[in-house]
Amino acid sequence: MINGTQITIVGNVGNDPEMRYTPTGQAVSSFSVGVQNRRTRDGDEWKDNGTTWYRVTAWRDLAENIAQSITRGTRVIVVGILASREWKDKEDNQRVTWEITADACGPDLQYANVAVARSRRTRPGNGSEPGNTAEPVSAKPDGADDSGEPPF
Repeated sequence: MINGTQITIVGNVGNDPEMRYTPTGQAVSSFSVGVQNRRTRDGDEWKDNGTTWYRVTAWRDLAENIAQSITRGTRVIVVGILASREWKDKEDNQRVTWEITADACGPDLQYANVAVARSRRTRPGNGSEPGNTAEPVSAKPDGADDSGEPPF
């Protein structure tokens, strides 16, 4: 396995994220992203050159947010650490799988619009269960008014 290269990809989600939890309770989400390889030929003519598929894994809060926000077909931007894994298929052919451990993931806003809800973690021991709750993000910083004056 080759590890350690940071990568940013833009592509379409191939399957709904699969959400699961480790025995210690850590959230893990996995899904595939297909990146279409296009290149120009003779100036303005585009030629499709296949699709490269990446298996994306996210952990903890990012995993939970992805499971609640991303579905099959969504065009996403993923930033993370790239790894390759070599294996042999049933016919004994050598194969390579590309895997990304995501540091960040979100929809590509060139093709969609979204309403952002800030996630916040509740603290254990305050009478509520740990987890994410959505809170709308205000366009104005706290304490801002409509006077046109800067909030500082």
